[in-house]
Amino acid sequence: MHKGVNAIAERLNVSRKTVLRWICDEGLPAFKTSNKTAVWRCLESSLCDWLKTFEQKHLGRK
Repeated sequence: MHKGVNAIAERLNVSRKTVLRWICDEGLPAFKTSNKTAVWRCLESSLCDWLKTFEQKHLGRK
């Protein structure tokens, strides 16, 4: 999971903690479990669907 979060943080030029907070704010079901493998798989499968909207919402990108 952390590799993925780090990749997102690097892409968005923010800290890993910020990415985790934003993801939790988005309410992805993956972050309601303590199983880190399940967390990453869910995040990975969801990422393509919401990353563009996520960037627009948090960073004002079009």
